[in-house]
Amino acid sequence: MQKYKDKNGNIGVLLSTSYGTGWSTGSPGVDAEFRAMDKELVDLKLQGATEEEAWEYIELSAVGFEDPDMDVWDTLRVQWLPEGTKFRINSYDGKESIVTMRELEFTA
Repeated sequence: MQKYKDKNGNIGVLLSTSYGTGWSTGSPGVDAEFRAMDKELVDLKLQGATEEEAWEYIELSAVGFEDPDMDVWDTLRVQWLPEGTKFRINSYDGKESIVTMRELEFTA
């Protein structure tokens, strides 16, 4: 899987901004990374592709993609992270956010 890089070398990550079902966290599994960072999906979002156009790409991709909740496509946003940043995607009732390794706090 290729990742979308902007001119500054940052990686684009798709996040759901609405409550309900998360884009990459709604049905976690093999395809979660693909949903969040696939170069073509990020590009489609940046180009303003419709839900139908995104679904057409997903159907044609070789990834074992479980049926996503395409209703959230219009609510997705792209968050940019420096390449190599370790992160995870958190979901609160479907609304997704990124937590980087630097932001994690551990308790002994």
